Parts: sequence; structure tokens; C-alpha cells
Amino acid sequence: MIKLKPSLKLSLNLAIASLLAALAGCTSAPTSNLGRICTYDATKDPEKSLGQNATLIVQEQGGDTIFTYQSLPSVPVAENITLNAKRELVFKNTQLDTARVILLQNKPYFNQLVGEEKPKGFAAVNQFLTCQ
Repeated sequence: MIKLKPSLKLSLNLAIASLLAALAGCTSAPTSNLGRICTYDATKDPEKSLGQNATLIVQEQGGDTIFTYQSLPSVPVAENITLNAKRELVFKNTQLDTARVILLQNKPYFNQLVGEEKPKGFAAVNQFLTCQ
């Protein structure tokens, strides 16, 4: 075992505390706070219901379910800079399966998420979600 001077011990402890504080400020949630994740598989959707280059991710997080829609490609702003547009629909205190049913029953919610009128609503996409 290596013996450290008290001042070095204090410095090491402060460095570890700073690192932990920085990690606590990260935007990604701790793994224990995450539930299931579902993704839209456009390769299985012959109609390409979300368009050719769009993604949909459904994720349980901290008791909420978040639907994240992103239409690609990104918009170029300048060299090496792009603007990504994404929209999120958050179902507070709602499990993933329940949120999917609510979205199936309410076409306007899905249309607001994707930013346009989809005649079949979420039903056209729901069947092509792959969940883990």
C-alpha cells in the first residue's frame, strides 16, 4: 500500500470530488434511470411512413416516456456546422406501453410530434418499432 502525505491525500480527494460533481452534471441520465428503448426500423416499413431519412426513438426515462423524432439530413449552417432539428413528445409518469396506446388513440399528438399531417397517425409507425 502506498502512503500519501496528508496534503496529497486532500488534493486527491478534492480531485475525485470535482470529477464526481462534473459527472453529475452530464446531460445523459444514469443507466439505472433508463428503461426500455424502441427505435423505428425504416428498413421494415415498405411505405417509409416517416419519410426516407427520419428517425423515431421511444425511451422510458425516470418514469416518463419520451418520443424523439428527427428528420434528416441536417441543415448545413457553415463549414463543419450543421443544425439538427428534433422534436420530443414527453408523457410524464407514463410507462412506454401505455404511452404507445395513447399515441395510437390520438392522431393529433403524433402529427404534432412529426410536424405534419399523417393520415394513419402513429399506427403506421408503431408496428415497425423494435424494442429492447
